[in-house]
Amino acid sequence: MRLRFYAILFLLTSCSQPKDALEKIARSRIETMSQHDLDALGKLFADSARIESVGFDKPEIGPSGIRGAYTRYFASTPDLKYEITKITLDENSAVIEYTSSGTMTQSGLEATIPDYFVGKKYTLKNATRIDVEQGKIIREMSYFDQVSFLRQMGFFDPR
Repeated sequence: MRLRFYAILFLLTSCSQPKDALEKIARSRIETMSQHDLDALGKLFADSARIESVGFDKPEIGPSGIRGAYTRYFASTPDLKYEITKITLDENSAVIEYTSSGTMTQSGLEATIPDYFVGKKYTLKNATRIDVEQGKIIREMSYFDQVSFLRQMGFFDPR
């Protein structure tokens, strides 16, 4: 009976990430984004990681997907920076609350940016949930207030 208890306890504790390692991954995700370091950012993700955001047309997959998505953001907002406001940790997941801010520019990568967006500064509140296994992000879902972004860009202003 005692052996069974210890076996179950071992299985439960061996399946979860140590909280300090999980927090390090969460912080590294935001820090590499602030540095616009796409190679370091990609290394945080498993090859089959599913990356989703309310700002994406479709899910991205793995390191190449995350690099492609953030290449567009960094090109259209070269001064884009991120600041963590809170991290909440669970067994194998973290929710990262943070702000992102920058100035929109016209870019060949984002040909659909309206002219009236160019030069506008914005600050957004964001939340991203990451799921981690074996030290790599395997799933990510990011949220931000798209209406707030459009308001800051002047989308609702009469022209």
